[in-house]
Order: sequence, then C-alpha cells, then structure tokens
Amino acid sequence: MKIAAVVSSVLTLLLAGNYVNAQIPNLEGGSKNIVSQTTFVCGQIEGVPTTIARTPQGIDVPIIRYVSGYFAESGYTNEYRCQEVSARFQRYASEGTLKYMATGKMNGYPVICVAETQGGSCGNRILITLKQNSDPRATLQALIDIRNNSGLVLNETGSRLYVDMEEFLQEEINASLPEENPQPESPGQLW
Repeated sequence: MKIAAVVSSVLTLLLAGNYVNAQIPNLEGGSKNIVSQTTFVCGQIEGVPTTIARTPQGIDVPIIRYVSGYFAESGYTNEYRCQEVSARFQRYASEGTLKYMATGKMNGYPVICVAETQGGSCGNRILITLKQNSDPRATLQALIDIRNNSGLVLNETGSRLYVDMEEFLQEEINASLPEENPQPESPGQLW
C-alpha cells in the first residue's frame, strides 16, 4: 500500500514536471511570442463584462473589468465597451503591435494605449478611453496590481507608464501553473 502511494506521488511529480515543461513556450529561438498566440475576448466574470486574455496554455487572464457605466449616456454600455476594447486588443496582438500597454492623452481624454517600444508613441492605437479627470497612470497601475503581486516591473518614461505585455502574460501563466517541485505529503513515520 505504501509503495503504491510513493509510486503515485512520483508519477504525479513527473507528470506535473512534464506539464510545466510542455506548456511554457520557448520564447527564444524565433518562436512566436505569447501575445501573438493569445486570444483576447469579451467575457463575463461574476456577471461583469471583462476583457480576457486567453493564453496558449488555456489560462484566462482578466485584463479590464467594465463596472463604471460612465460612458453609457453616450451609448457606450459596459458590454459594448468590453466588446470594442477586446477587439482592439485582438487586432493589435494580431498585427504584432501589442508590445506595451502605455498611458497617454488623446482628444483631450486620458487613455490606455499600445506602444511598440518602451518610451515609444502610441500613435492612434487606443485601447480604452478613461473618464475625463482620470489619472491614466493610476488606472493602469491598479489594473496590473490587482492581478499581479509578484513584483512585475512597470517601466516609467517621463510622465508615461509602460507595461510589457509579454512579461505580464508570462507572469500570469507562471502564477497559474502548478509548482514544478511540489512537496509530497509526508507518509508519516517510516520506522
């Protein structure tokens, strides 16, 4: 009986190790990056419209939850904004331009947008428009902090904030996968 438990524990460790090794993509050597393999969709989490990044490993990472209703009077309901913003994430990922989420201001409104390089311009690649008097830096910081307590580095260039999307998604994948070497339960006293 004890041998079966030990064999079971060893097999579990081996399978978990293989799962981790097989599921984490090799980002070096010219393979596609995580962002380009990720699908961005609008879904519901606890009844709230949410932009979700569905990674190649099948892990759903909530990116933006739409709760304010601030733009509803203009015809932009939370559901509509979720659909639109999720489509933008997907378009920029497919184009290969979704390298960094950045902060900025466009048409007099604070925005979270897409930059191809750290410190680079967003051009006209808006992800989401924020309320008129919102602080886009604080908003982006809050979006990342809510999901990531691992110390992901936020890059600050002047008054703008940049989040490396590849690093962000990799951190979320790593946090969601089982530990590579979990400690087996103690079999109790052996003698």
